[in-house]
Amino acid sequence: MCSTAHAASPHLPSIAAYLGGAELESGDDTGSVTIEGRELGFRGAFNVGRGIFLRGEYSAFNGDDTLSGVDIDAQVDELRAGAGYTFQLSETASAYVEANYAVISFDATASSGSVSESTSSEANGFVLAAGGSLNVLPTVSVYGRAGYISVEDEDSNESGTGPEFLVGADYSVSDVFGVFAEYRYATLKFDDGDNDLSGYRGGLRLKF
Repeated sequence: MCSTAHAASPHLPSIAAYLGGAELESGDDTGSVTIEGRELGFRGAFNVGRGIFLRGEYSAFNGDDTLSGVDIDAQVDELRAGAGYTFQLSETASAYVEANYAVISFDATASSGSVSESTSSEANGFVLAAGGSLNVLPTVSVYGRAGYISVEDEDSNESGTGPEFLVGADYSVSDVFGVFAEYRYATLKFDDGDNDLSGYRGGLRLKF
């Protein structure tokens, strides 16, 4: 029989990889641009004792589109590392809080014929989040997370803030191997515009 421990305590030692479709929307008072693409990511979480865990995650969005004859390629890379604390609510439910250091980089290229223009920026800061997991079947759990992102652009010193939400479901194929599906939405609001990244993704999980 598959263990239910992952559902009750989602931050047991595990590593995971995911891939999915995502959408980046950037805009200001004059209008917005929406670019569809793909998102690839890796993450890991490790208990260090007494409910405390360490976690890290890297994700990369790559998308392209053509608007008014202009080809646009965009990439968003995000790296997080931090720690948190898990509260065991019952045999089948848990909650947690966590704080992460985050680095977010954005690169875009606009091309029309032989003319192209590239822009890039990098921001760093923190993400505070709280979430939980509930075992609904012996091998199936559902989970969610809500967070707050605050970063500062390294070049302009402009601050960007916004919420982040994630919901998902996990199926334990065995005591070690599992699969999951998620939806994530995150937004960053700067003085000169907003950036929204959302998408669905599926992945594989390995618990050890």
